[in-house]
Amino acid sequence: MRQGLALVGRPPHEPPADTLIAQLCASLAANLHHAPSHPLLLVPSTAAAATRLRQLAAAHAPSLRPTVVSLPHALRLVSPRSSVDLDRLPEALRQRMHAARPAWGGKLHVRDVGRYTSLHRAIHQAVAVRYATRVLGCEVVLLLRPESYLWRRVGLAALVRTRGDVFYSDHRGAAPSFPESPPLPDTLARSRQFCSIHAWYGGGGRATGAASSSWRQHAPRFAIGRDWAMWENLTRQAHLLPAPDADLAADPLLVFDAAAFGAYWRAVERAWGGRPLADALLDAMVARGSLWKHCLRGDVFFLELSYRSFLYHHFEPNGSVRFHNATRLIRHAFPPAARPLGHAYPPAPRGFGQRWFHAAPAGVSRLWYHFGSNGSESGIEAFYRTSPRPAFRYDFSEFHEGGAQGGAARSIREDCEVLRLIARLPDASAASLQVDSLSPGEALRNACATLLDTRLRIPPVPWVPGQRSSPAFWRHRWEWFPD
Repeated sequence: MRQGLALVGRPPHEPPADTLIAQLCASLAANLHHAPSHPLLLVPSTAAAATRLRQLAAAHAPSLRPTVVSLPHALRLVSPRSSVDLDRLPEALRQRMHAARPAWGGKLHVRDVGRYTSLHRAIHQAVAVRYATRVLGCEVVLLLRPESYLWRRVGLAALVRTRGDVFYSDHRGAAPSFPESPPLPDTLARSRQFCSIHAWYGGGGRATGAASSSWRQHAPRFAIGRDWAMWENLTRQAHLLPAPDADLAADPLLVFDAAAFGAYWRAVERAWGGRPLADALLDAMVARGSLWKHCLRGDVFFLELSYRSFLYHHFEPNGSVRFHNATRLIRHAFPPAARPLGHAYPPAPRGFGQRWFHAAPAGVSRLWYHFGSNGSESGIEAFYRTSPRPAFRYDFSEFHEGGAQGGAARSIREDCEVLRLIARLPDASAASLQVDSLSPGEALRNACATLLDTRLRIPPVPWVPGQRSSPAFWRHRWEWFPD
C-alpha cells in the first residue's frame, strides 16, 4: 500500500509558514523511518511560496526530495473545470451571493465578506489530498499543517494504522464541572456540524426522500444552531452523526483513504449539480437564502468534519470504519478532562484566563490543555497506554530565547515535562506527532537537550530560524477552542 504525506501552507493573507514547514520537513527527515521512500507533497498557497519552499527543503531536508506545487497549479490539475480563483475568493463569493439574492429577496450586504479562512483552508486541504491520491498515486494520505512536528522515531505505517478508527467526543448525560454554571447549548458547534455536512448532503442533486427534504427545509434554522428536536431526529434517521452533539474533530490526526475520499469528492460535486468541488463548496455556503450569513460569514466549514460525517454515513454501517467515543475513554483514564467545561474552570489552560468557557465536549484535541493540573500526567499517560493515538495538540511556550527567569523558567520546565511524558509512553507512535499547535523555539531544544538525546533518542534536528507565531486564523477563529 502506497502511503504518503501532504503538507499544506497557510492562506495567502496570513503570515507565511515557510519556516514552520521547513522545520517540519527537518523533523520528518530525522525521525520518520524510511522517509525518502514515501511521497511527500508540499502545497503552499502561491507560486512564490513554492519557490521559497523548494529552497528551504533542499537546505534543511535534502533527503526527502518533496514534490512542491502551488495551490492554483494543483487545483488546475485535479479539477480543470473549476472556475474559482482562490487568490480572489471574496470576489467569487460575492458573485454567488448576488446570484442567490432573488431566491430569498433579502438585502445583500457583502462589504464584510473577508473571513473566509476556514473555507479557503478546507479547499486547500482537499486539493492537496486529491493531488496526492490522483497524481502521486497514494492510497493513504497523512495530511499535516505547518504547525506540526514529529518528536519520536516512528514509521509512517504506525502513524496511519488507525485510519479505520475515528475518535469523536460526546459528553451528553455527563455532569458539568460546576453544577452552578452548567454548559449552555453549543449553538456554534451545531452550526459547524451543519455547514460541514451540508456540503455533501444538503444539495438538491444528492438524494431524495423525507430525510433530505426535511434537511433542506430546516437548513436556515440548523445554520444558527436551532431546531434542536428536528436536528436530533434527522441526524439519527439519516445516520449523519454518531450522536447529535458529537464533535468529529476530537482526534487531530487527519488521515485520508484514497477510495473513501474519492467518493466524498464525487458526493460533493453531485450534490451541487456536478459542479467542480471548489465551486460546489462555495455554492453550498451561499445556498438556501440566508445560509451565507452563518456558514460563510461565520467561517464554520471544516473539511475534517465534513469528511468524517461522510465516512459515518457511508462506511460505518458496513463496519469498514469504526467510531469511538473518546470522551468515554478519557473518563476512565482521567475523569477531570472528560467533564463538560463551565465558567471559572480551574486551573485555566494557559492563555485563556480564568473565565474560560466552552460547552463543547472534551476530546483528544483538548486533552493536553489539562496538563499541569492535579493528576494530569498520570491521567494522560493512562489514556495513551490504553489508546495509543499518534497525534496530540499542545502549545509550547513562546518564552524568551536568551535565558529564562520567573514565569519563562516555569514554562520551560513544564514543556520539558511534556516531552518527558511522551518519552515514557511504551508505544513509539503514541503522542509522537504534534499537530495544529505552536511548535517550540530553539530555547526548548537547548533546555531539554539531555532529555531529547537520551530519553527520546532522536538525532538533533537542525533548527530553522524564522517566525514561529500562530497564524491569524487561530486568533480570530480559535477553531476548536473558545470563540
